[in-house]
Amino acid sequence: MDVANHEEEAVKTSRVDKLGNTIVSAPSSPIKQRKLSSSIVEPPPKTTINDLPNEVLVRVFSNLQVTELNQLRVVCKRWNFVMNDKHTWNQSFKSKFNTPRVFPSVTNSYNWMHEYVTRTDAIRKWKRGTSFHNRYSLSYSEAPMMITQQISDFNANSRLGKLISYDQRSGEVRIHGLKDTRNLSYLPSPSMNYNFDQVCVLLTQKYLLVGKRNGCLDIRSLPTMSSQQSAYSYKTIDTNDGSPPPLEQVQGEGTDNNEEVQVEIQNSSQVPVLSIAFNPEASQKYKRGDIITGSATGSLKTWSLLGQLIKRVRIQSEVILNIASDFKKFIIVNTETNVYIIDYLELTILKKIPLGFTIWNEYQGPRNIEYYLRFRDCKNQLDVDFADFNIIINYKRYIKVYNFKDLNNILMKDLTLPDHITITISKMQDLTLSRQKRARNKNIIGKDGLLFANLLSDDRIIIWNVRNEYDDETGIIPITTLRPKMTYDKYYPGLEDFIEENELQSITAITINSLFIAVGGYKGVCKLYDNFTGACLRVISLKNPKHFSLYAPNVVIPTSFIHLNPDVRDCNGVISSSIGYCQYFQFGDLTTDVNDGKKSNNGSFSKNNNRLSATKIKRQIHYAVEDFERDIEDERLREELALKFNGDDETRLKNFLNEEGGEEGVDEELALAIALSQSQHQHQLDQQYSRDISQVSSLGEVDGEEENDEELQLALELSRIMHEEETNGYGEV
Repeated sequence: MDVANHEEEAVKTSRVDKLGNTIVSAPSSPIKQRKLSSSIVEPPPKTTINDLPNEVLVRVFSNLQVTELNQLRVVCKRWNFVMNDKHTWNQSFKSKFNTPRVFPSVTNSYNWMHEYVTRTDAIRKWKRGTSFHNRYSLSYSEAPMMITQQISDFNANSRLGKLISYDQRSGEVRIHGLKDTRNLSYLPSPSMNYNFDQVCVLLTQKYLLVGKRNGCLDIRSLPTMSSQQSAYSYKTIDTNDGSPPPLEQVQGEGTDNNEEVQVEIQNSSQVPVLSIAFNPEASQKYKRGDIITGSATGSLKTWSLLGQLIKRVRIQSEVILNIASDFKKFIIVNTETNVYIIDYLELTILKKIPLGFTIWNEYQGPRNIEYYLRFRDCKNQLDVDFADFNIIINYKRYIKVYNFKDLNNILMKDLTLPDHITITISKMQDLTLSRQKRARNKNIIGKDGLLFANLLSDDRIIIWNVRNEYDDETGIIPITTLRPKMTYDKYYPGLEDFIEENELQSITAITINSLFIAVGGYKGVCKLYDNFTGACLRVISLKNPKHFSLYAPNVVIPTSFIHLNPDVRDCNGVISSSIGYCQYFQFGDLTTDVNDGKKSNNGSFSKNNNRLSATKIKRQIHYAVEDFERDIEDERLREELALKFNGDDETRLKNFLNEEGGEEGVDEELALAIALSQSQHQHQLDQQYSRDISQVSSLGEVDGEEENDEELQLALELSRIMHEEETNGYGEV
């Protein structure tokens, strides 16, 4: 009653000003004021987007375009902090992509949101992008090929790509597009039985270099895809020590302590060339060392593209097995027992590093040509990361990395495998052209890591980071260990038994970029895995048609080469066998933006490279909505099947999900769809049944485990029949 009286008194004492506002006088008594204030109920506080945690804001912002994110930074301090806080982004990347502390960036930028969106789009495109495949043969006759080297360029030919293959059996080179053999050009063999004299071969984008048994080096320029077949040049260089003296006499040839040694000249013309290095920017205009050769007697020489000897040095009593150079400062050479760091300009030995093991030649005869030729089959693999001064040695069960940034303090980390396990294939991450030419930048996202993959003899694949920080731990720690199951019997029944009976490896080729690793086996079967989660995203190859005669059931052809686009924004590549059968694959549309995440002078991303029309933005929103709705429908179907056939026990539901690929296969987008679908009404499945069936049957595997397709199809068919009975009222389940 008192409150009512106070309100009536307030109304009586109220007045209206000139603007029409009603002014109410406060009660005169303090007791009445307290009673009136206690009777007023304040409305609950409103919940805004700023009440969400930082990790959730990252998920929300990731759905926007890069050009819009820069504008959102100026909205408030909280949003600017979220977009620039490294700790928040590291946690988000670790939970979303399972990335370690150091990892390769796909955008080479400083913008975490740009990196997040690019990675998410690439994964979604591989999983759900519209696929395009084309199969073709490089052989134009019935004679079988023997392709020993093959390189690709995804940016050549107006971004249509280029594939260059070298047939060692015939000595021919074939050049054509990635998708097919149109605009095919080839380089014919210079002579009959040309393959007999070959010791080492180096195939580049413009030249083919062949080291021969007699110490000669053949240099053959490659024709372009639009040139005539006869438009090429041929030159032979005699690399033996009886060749003319160099243009500039070497000063300071010597050992680790720069002690001068006497350069011995051997008159023998039978010293084979075992290793070659070539400058991709070589030119005939300059008399510089664009070609480096290493002989079986330890002779290292630099040559111009015209065949002129520039300089030479002798490594006494050792065989030069591999050569690598940046053609600016360093030449890296490894022999049977040591690694040498040599100055490129002066050709003086700067540092000698013992390997710690010996690369053995099992040939028991005298040290003649046959003895040296055996090294081409048993030598190690040498890779050099000149951007961060890392030397990678792979040999049998040894992996060693040497950092020579400080020549007075060589850092080393290694990994030694068990005695019964050896390395069969080693691949360093494919880099875009812009990343190959620049030094490592630790300030960009992920600290500019570099991945390396090793296929082991037990069909495991280890992925590790070359550019990990050198700390107290001197060992190489794998980021991911894969054990892929190729499931050949799903496509070619009986093939797995054949592989097991003949004690063959089920994996024959691998390739890796900054996000994914492609794994190939026999008869063109190839799968794609995530580098950091180990999840199998999808099978990227198609079953070969019957008109490919050499792919008959009784012929087992291994995959020899896999080319994956180093730019993860483009989901395409080529699978090739040694006999010349290729399969091109592409998922989704290719991008037209060739800028590698460069920033403008004002610190923001270039508008020319990130400007999207309204139509493209609407299309991306439409695709995102479709993906979201598809995830909800997929999960609803899976839950309904699990409840119908396994009961409503939570343990059985988890078992059902594991059959579909395990909890690891349910990514965060699907987990979000699960949470939202619980608050929505259940829709009928009849309208979306055909789409749901295709989606469920195409669920990928995780960690190399495949779902049982036959049991799943049987469960889906039984579910459809029972659902029709429920809808039509014929009975109850």
